[in-house]
Amino acid sequence: MKLGAEIRSRRKALGLTLDDLAERSNLSPHYLSTLENDRRDPRLSTILAVAKALRVSAAELLGPSVPQAAAQRIGPRFERLPPDAQEAVVVLAQMAVAAPGRKAARPRGKRG
Repeated sequence: MKLGAEIRSRRKALGLTLDDLAERSNLSPHYLSTLENDRRDPRLSTILAVAKALRVSAAELLGPSVPQAAAQRIGPRFERLPPDAQEAVVVLAQMAVAAPGRKAARPRGKRG
């Protein structure tokens, strides 16, 4: 869910109007409306103010990060792979995150 939709959903779940949220967060109703409609990218201080007004953490408001969401989708698929394919995926991941100039660790065992 996008940030704007998350703000709107949580605001409505608390039974708050835009004016109520504006008062709690010290932001204007117009600005909050632009956030809810994803027409503005808020600063961190704004996200923190809105999260506090909605009684949630900023992390809860922002939702899972893209890597976390991707990992949740990929995990079950990875587990269905045969062991040799799982090993290949792990090696590719290690190569992708290896420090520049360093090689990823090679898997141990049989080589094909």
